[in-house]
Amino acid sequence: MLQYILFKAVLVVAAVVAVALAFFAWRRRSTSGSMAFMLLMIATCIYALGYRFEMDFLTLPEKLIWAQVQYLGIVILPGSWFVFGLQYSGRITRLSRRMLALLCIEPIIVLALVWTYPASNLIWHSLALIEEETITLFTPTYGPLLWVHAAYSYALILTSTILLARMALRSASLYRVQAVALLIGSVIPWIGNAIYVFDFSPVDLSPITFALSGLAFVWGVFQANLLDMVPVAHDAVVRNLRDGVIVVDGHDRVILINPTAQRMFERRAADMVGQKITDFLTDTPQLVEQFRHVMEIKTEISIPVRGEKRWFLLDIAPLLDKQGRLTGRLIVVRDITENKHTSEALSQERNLLRTLIDNVPDYVYIRDANGRYILSNSAHWRDLRVSRAEDIIGKTPHDFFTPEVAERYLAEDQQVIISQIPIVNEDRAGTTTDGRQPTYTMSKVPLKDHSGAVIGVLVIARDITEHIRAERALAEERTLLRTLIDNSPDYIFIKDLNGRFIISNIAHAQAVKISNPEDLVGKTAQELFPPEYAAQFDADDQKVLSSGEPAINLERLTIDMHGNPRWVLTNKIPLRDSTGKLTGLVGTSRDISERKQVEEELRRFTAELERSNHDLQDFAHEASHDLKAPLLTIQSLGSRLSTRYASQLDDEGRDFLERMTRAAKRMQALISDLMTLSNVTTQGKAFIPVDLNVVAHDAISDLEAQIDALGGQVNVGTLPTINADPTLMGQLLQNLIGNALKYHRPNVAPIVHIKAEIGVGISDSGADFCQIKVSDNGIGFEQQYAERIFSAFQRLHGRSEYEGTGIGLAICRRIVERHGGTITAQGESGVGATFIVILPLR
Repeated sequence: MLQYILFKAVLVVAAVVAVALAFFAWRRRSTSGSMAFMLLMIATCIYALGYRFEMDFLTLPEKLIWAQVQYLGIVILPGSWFVFGLQYSGRITRLSRRMLALLCIEPIIVLALVWTYPASNLIWHSLALIEEETITLFTPTYGPLLWVHAAYSYALILTSTILLARMALRSASLYRVQAVALLIGSVIPWIGNAIYVFDFSPVDLSPITFALSGLAFVWGVFQANLLDMVPVAHDAVVRNLRDGVIVVDGHDRVILINPTAQRMFERRAADMVGQKITDFLTDTPQLVEQFRHVMEIKTEISIPVRGEKRWFLLDIAPLLDKQGRLTGRLIVVRDITENKHTSEALSQERNLLRTLIDNVPDYVYIRDANGRYILSNSAHWRDLRVSRAEDIIGKTPHDFFTPEVAERYLAEDQQVIISQIPIVNEDRAGTTTDGRQPTYTMSKVPLKDHSGAVIGVLVIARDITEHIRAERALAEERTLLRTLIDNSPDYIFIKDLNGRFIISNIAHAQAVKISNPEDLVGKTAQELFPPEYAAQFDADDQKVLSSGEPAINLERLTIDMHGNPRWVLTNKIPLRDSTGKLTGLVGTSRDISERKQVEEELRRFTAELERSNHDLQDFAHEASHDLKAPLLTIQSLGSRLSTRYASQLDDEGRDFLERMTRAAKRMQALISDLMTLSNVTTQGKAFIPVDLNVVAHDAISDLEAQIDALGGQVNVGTLPTINADPTLMGQLLQNLIGNALKYHRPNVAPIVHIKAEIGVGISDSGADFCQIKVSDNGIGFEQQYAERIFSAFQRLHGRSEYEGTGIGLAICRRIVERHGGTITAQGESGVGATFIVILPLR
């Protein structure tokens, strides 16, 4: 009886101890394995209390309830013990969700089967009560899944025990007290379970043994801060540190050196431990002398290693005993060569980045979360009208802009900071310090620190005002060009090197029966025209593309949208890119079908007119010839009548006779001039070299009587020799000189000047020419009549004032044109006239 009372008391004590240990672990929950240990102690408490109350009740239903409560602790114990072993031994640091889920599956199933008894008897097959002296014990008959649960639980506990035992054995040389506690805590549950399994005790000692294990761990682990520094971790850390670790005693003898330091100094631990540190650092005397008596320092040093300069961080710290006396020194050497190189590279990169930032034309700056500038490149601070970046740092937009503009900029910053959504290449209307309102393309990116917190915005902006203005102008030019192209009646198109259309205007598209010019893009001539037309067009294209020379005024036959033949006048010009590379050709075509029709009709009309003129000239020549005979008869009879019968006629008869004679004389002159005008084109002679000096003197000789009668004079300069009809040249000069003599001013002797100049390339044919000027001091004429006087039968004065038929200057023009030249006149009324004749020399 007493033993059961004591046992129940021990169970209560075990539960209380377990709760205390759980609370103890909770207060140290940041330590590795503490949470698993706390859960282990809570499960132990539930197990102990459930067992305690089960022993107090007598009926089977009451004992069943407390047995089911016990299983809540029983199913948690193996998993929490297993996790504690894993974390404490350093196998894992944190329990993943997946592992937690796997560890919960088996306990949940077992707990469900236990709590649903007797509906499920896979854990407990049957239940019975056994009277043991003064106590009734709960004795179940186990089902098949109980053994599976037992195997699973033992496997977890065994695994954890092995891990903890191995760790204790490995740590014994470093932490002897902690190792003993660890071994005792690991073995106690197995001893208690063995006593119960082998019937050395009628009661289950497991709750008590787990509580004792907890005490062992708390004493040896928590109190010794074993969870703060896992014993095996000390050895692993010292051995596997990437830093070199050397411990020397008060006499500078090496008592510990890790593998990293051995490799660093190329020495073995066996050769160094027990030796003075100065004995194996003789190859670095400067290091020995510099730090021989240093007790505490942290500095950078450089040591040559295998011919290479390497950098190390040297950390020397004193080792003191409990009384504060120096027992040695801890020397830690860290290789920072790569860090040094990285730092130098980083410094170079920073310099390069700063150089790049300061030399890009874009504005680059950073504002922190409070709107203060913390970085500004040269383009930005110059735009703000300051002389250096330092004048911006620490300031806000309010220091440079109006309040409205500054608030707008800062509000946009806050939007980016809060949403963490960057603004990328968006156009923004801005305002400069001098009041301009440019347009920027801007990117604002949240700036984050190493923890991911947004601390500001990085801004990159580019002034695109001129670019937008140029784009608008270009768009307007393109629109204008497209409007001109599409509204041009001519066909305009562009082809690539393969003969495919890439641009076409409306007129061209409609001409090939396509309503939308875009639908023509990509097509070729073979797809739009009959083969014979397409072949001609392609041949023209290839000629232009192969030669690189334009083809101008190509008359080609094509068809319209109705299939009717049409004539087009086409120009094809090579198209080149900015580098001069040939990329295609530009073509323009104009429908000249109507012009061709008019030309054909004009050719027929011209031929008919030439034939008619020829017939008319023949008629005029024949008529003039035929009129001479009756005219001579009239003149002969009039002369005889005047001679024989003049005395028999009264005054009126004699007047009639005189008027008839004058009319016949004028008729004879008119017929003679008409025959001369006709003969210029119909009876012209072959051109031969003609000395105009001789011709001029012959003309003057023919007019000598008239010149003498008027008291005039004709001055002739040096005249050239030209290819001409000598008879016509004589007629030309005689008419011009005679015209000057006839139209002299009253009571003023006529003076005529003839001179010539020789020039090159001014005539229509581009040949050498001569210019002959015939000037007089006669009555002249108004310049407005300069063209009229060369027309046949055109007179500026009455016949009563000046005789003549009005054909003389028309004959001159016909002669000059017969020789491929031109004749013009310049005059001033009352002053005189000048006739300018231009004739080719050859």
